[in-house]
Amino acid sequence: MLAIRRSELGDTHPDTLIAIDELAEESDYAWLREECLALRHEAWQARLNTLGPNDPVTIWSRTQLADAYLSDNEKEVAIAMLEQNIARARIALGNRGKETRCALKRLSEAYLMANRDEESIATAEEVYIGDVQEFGPRHRYTISSLESLAGRQYCNREFTTALKSYQEVLSYYREAHGEDHERTIVVEESIAGCYSALEEHENVVRVLESLIPRIRPENLLDTKVFWQSQWLAHSSLARSFSCLGDVDRAIATERAFIQQCERAQVSSEYMGRSMQTLCSYLFSAKRYEEAILELEKLLVFNWPGGNTVLNQDIGDRARLGRCYEQVGRLSEAEQIYERVIPIMFRTWGEENWQTQEVVQWSKGLRRKLKSAE
Repeated sequence: MLAIRRSELGDTHPDTLIAIDELAEESDYAWLREECLALRHEAWQARLNTLGPNDPVTIWSRTQLADAYLSDNEKEVAIAMLEQNIARARIALGNRGKETRCALKRLSEAYLMANRDEESIATAEEVYIGDVQEFGPRHRYTISSLESLAGRQYCNREFTTALKSYQEVLSYYREAHGEDHERTIVVEESIAGCYSALEEHENVVRVLESLIPRIRPENLLDTKVFWQSQWLAHSSLARSFSCLGDVDRAIATERAFIQQCERAQVSSEYMGRSMQTLCSYLFSAKRYEEAILELEKLLVFNWPGGNTVLNQDIGDRARLGRCYEQVGRLSEAEQIYERVIPIMFRTWGEENWQTQEVVQWSKGLRRKLKSAE
């Protein structure tokens, strides 16, 4: 399509430039960052030459170019470009021009990615306040801006403020879309995250016990999002049960997610992480026989893409040795300690607290074995 338009219309015709934008977007989705960047630059340069720097389409095109730099992890380049573009847009189009607003949103995200949190929040607040003034507090644009602002507040550890923002967003989504809509579910997850960060675990339990039954494939647009949401909700709920001293319910919650994966025959990274957490809870509860069964399954779990978490694997093996020791399978425990301690020395170092803990386990086992001779 692009080649045909170049041939028939020329390189700078508006329809040709639209085709370039479409191809750039496809390249971005396919992670072809250099190709996307080159196409965005070509489209912006052509519009700059034909329409001038103050045309809304040129300003929009430069925002898209900055976004391509951001996708290529050139954060400071993107920020500088967006700041210059916004200054021009304010003069040419006003503070509330559509292209000004779009560039401000992207700048807020760029600041966030560059760990410039205060600037990210200030920019997001400007967008939100402007949307309130222009569209009113309950308009979908305003709510979208408030949701973005809440995310920035959370990242800046302003959990109480973020919670209030998310609660206002949730009120709108419930009224506009209902309890089972994807946006409603995502915001409720964020609210649970705020409560968890504030260590308000009773509220986490209240929110997530209501939410988990509504996290269903038909309520979410993407299968991966469904499994991620299920894992996050179960993991957070289990953690809150554990913090409240109810380890049995934490264990049951992690098991519920694992069993759900098994029924669906889904072997995902999320299932592996849940298995690891379950083993930790069983170990801390001194339910060693159950922990052995789960750790043995975990150590042969087929991680999608392979298990790259070497440190976690070492820790799991050491924990299995400790469980063997606690149930009297001393020779098996000794074999594991002999294998993992040298790896711990190389990977974590001799002074690492986990290394030292396993070394102490090994020394205690040797004393047991010696006294039994």
